[in-house]
Amino acid sequence: MKIFISVLWISLFLTVISSSLACPEPGDIAPCTCFKATIYCQEPNITLPNLEQIMKNISAGFYQRILLKNLKLGNFSLEIFENVDVYMLEIIECELSGIISSNHVLPVFGDTLREIHVYKSINDTKGDFTLDLKSVPRLHTLVLYYSAIPLLRSIWFPESLNSVTDLTIYKSGIEEFENKVFQNLINLEELYLSSNKLQNISRSLLPKPANNLKTLDFSDNIISTVPEDFFDEMMSLEKVSFRNNRIRILPEITWGSMWSQLKELSLDGNPLACGSEIEWMFNTRRPSALFGSCAEPPERKYQYMQYIIDEHSRRK
Repeated sequence: MKIFISVLWISLFLTVISSSLACPEPGDIAPCTCFKATIYCQEPNITLPNLEQIMKNISAGFYQRILLKNLKLGNFSLEIFENVDVYMLEIIECELSGIISSNHVLPVFGDTLREIHVYKSINDTKGDFTLDLKSVPRLHTLVLYYSAIPLLRSIWFPESLNSVTDLTIYKSGIEEFENKVFQNLINLEELYLSSNKLQNISRSLLPKPANNLKTLDFSDNIISTVPEDFFDEMMSLEKVSFRNNRIRILPEITWGSMWSQLKELSLDGNPLACGSEIEWMFNTRRPSALFGSCAEPPERKYQYMQYIIDEHSRRK
């Protein structure tokens, strides 16, 4: 009897797994293809009417991912996916003028979509790109890679996107933000803005309080100063990276309240001053992992800041 029950459970498990990886009939989605519950649409000759019909044909199943590549999408409406049950949407190297939404939550797509990844498809150098995601209110991950976004606009991140927990905008040429650009993202946990052209940051770009924020990454920008109030009301913050910027001094008024709270602080590639500028660090617990070496004074050049702090503690 036990053997029979075990076999039955295994059979049910395999049935669930196989159904979750199911694909529609090839003829229903051609010239798109499907493999292990991922729909691939990457033939340049696929038109929007083609794509709309394909999405209607796959509305009966659940899919892990839909990948659109090398397509001419123009002002791309998410309504095309209205009844598609999918976890992730990827848009790669497409001609894209905007991503637009209807004024209502899409009944299936809006309920199940959790991630949107856009690679090399956004060009907002003229300030006319539309990013409207209000019809997918359960989105938790938004990734924009290799875009052209000199000014990051607050209209892209309305209150209806407060479900977003992970936001990455990488190598997208960001030079500045509109005021309060991320203030509506009250559930944000991880923010990655590395490899852009940022010189200035302010506390007003993030929600206040930022109760859920755990990770901040501003690596590979040209930031020289962190505002005094930047870390105010970030009680969950654990990891911060300013690797490869132009930061010289870490004032206690800015970093003191956060210093012992952080589990990891990355400052590699900054011209750090490690003379009297770091004496306040000798009287408090440092971040669990502290990365960064000193540029001055000469006797401490190339020494790791963490080593200097720990050595001082050992001598006390």
